[in-house]
Amino acid sequence: MIEDSSRLSEQLAVLFDSGDHAICVDLMESPVINSSVIGTLLRFHEKAIAEGGEFVVLNARNVALESMLRTRMNQVIRFVRSEEEL
Repeated sequence: MIEDSSRLSEQLAVLFDSGDHAICVDLMESPVINSSVIGTLLRFHEKAIAEGGEFVVLNARNVALESMLRTRMNQVIRFVRSEEEL
């Protein structure tokens, strides 16, 4: 479950520092996310795009999906429902 935006930020930074700019964040275990997690997702999306990569959110559902739709993240970040859509 993604509850801690600083931990998420650290994990995403490790991926970026290793040169991986094609990132998929799976929210299957995170039915709820807070605004700081949303901010972290947006920040790393911007970094991925700036580096010519891609940033995708997988399995957003329940309140997490509602929160992201309410903030219109779906107009910025690509959302997919299954790995087959990647």
